[in-house]
Amino acid sequence: MAVQSLDGAVVDRPRSEPVRTPPTAWPANPVRALWGTMIGKKVVMAVTGFVLIGFVIAHMLGNLKIFLGAEAIDAYAVFLRTVGEPALPPGAILWTARVVLLACVALHITAAVQLTRMNWAARPESYDTKQSIATTYAARTTRWSGVILVLFIVYHLLHLTGGRVGFRAGEFQHLSVYHNVVTGFSVWYVALFYVVAMACLCRG
Repeated sequence: MAVQSLDGAVVDRPRSEPVRTPPTAWPANPVRALWGTMIGKKVVMAVTGFVLIGFVIAHMLGNLKIFLGAEAIDAYAVFLRTVGEPALPPGAILWTARVVLLACVALHITAAVQLTRMNWAARPESYDTKQSIATTYAARTTRWSGVILVLFIVYHLLHLTGGRVGFRAGEFQHLSVYHNVVTGFSVWYVALFYVVAMACLCRG
C-alpha cells in the first residue's frame, strides 16, 4: 500500500502478515477421527468384544437355571421382561440391552471388515511364502467362525426367542423356556447346529 511521507515522497508501507490461527492438536470430532484410524477400529473391536463376551457369560449363567427345573428357568424369563417395573415400561431394560448388543455386533463386524480392507490396501501384493508366526489356528480362522456365529445369533433369535423356526405349529409356548428348549433340541440337526456354534464361540 503506497503512502506519502512528510517530505512529499511516495513510499510503500510494509504489509503486515495475516494473523494465522495455530493448528489445534484436538480434532473437531475426536470420535470420528479415532474411528478413521486402524488403532481406533481396533479399540472399537476390543470394547465391543468385551461387551459381547460379558453378555455371553451372563446369558450362560442365566440359562444354567434350566438344570433347576422348569419353574426356575421360566421365572427367570419372566423376570427379564418385568425388571424395572413399575418405574419403567414392561421389557424396557430387556429391549435396551438388545439394542446395545445389536449396536456392538454391527460396530464389531464393520470394524473387522474395514480393518481387513485397510490391511489389503496396505499390501496389495500377497507374500510369496506366508508363515504364521505367534498366532493360533483360531485366530487365523476367526472370520469363518465369526460368520457361523452371526448365522447362529440370527437363528437363535428366530428359534428360541421368537419361535419362528424349528417348531411345528402350536409347539412354541411364549415364556415357557423349559418346554421350548426341550422341544427345540429334540430335533437332531438343530441340536447339532447349536453344538457347532458353541464350538466356534469357544475357539474364538
